[in-house]
Amino acid sequence: MSDPNHEWISAYLDDELTPAERARGGRDLSRQPEARRRLGRYQLIGDAMRDDLPDHLELGLAARVHQKIVQEVSSPPKHHTLQELWHWIRHPAPLAVSTGMLATLAAVGLWFYTQEPEVVPVVIDAPIDQIAEAPETEIDVKERQRILGYLAAHAEVESRVLMPYVQLAEYEE
Repeated sequence: MSDPNHEWISAYLDDELTPAERARGGRDLSRQPEARRRLGRYQLIGDAMRDDLPDHLELGLAARVHQKIVQEVSSPPKHHTLQELWHWIRHPAPLAVSTGMLATLAAVGLWFYTQEPEVVPVVIDAPIDQIAEAPETEIDVKERQRILGYLAAHAEVESRVLMPYVQLAEYEE
């Protein structure tokens, strides 16, 4: 009766099982708390479908929450026992691995932080009057149009969602 679909619970409720299957289902229900909860839900669904629900359902949520709060407040804070600490002494691998990973990340981060960016000097062997602005190529124009299209689409979406008063202003050089 350990059917993963739990169809046997529905058949148990509808009295569609043979006596042997019903007995086995009763044993399974007595051993499996999840099957009992599912049976309760199925009964509630059946009552709702037949419009046979009581005026007030007491699901006990407030009582369970109250009980957990009282239990948590009244219990003393947990102190680690020697057995729990002994576990970390006997099995230091997880602690060692996490400490090693943290140290490696810290060392790599520090190395990147202290590195100076490489600056490569550019030497131009041309007189200043010959150095003029390069004319925009067709690729530059297409790339600029593509980026402006992305910006316009983004601005349109943003104006509909967040800021309706913002408009896209094009920047010309």
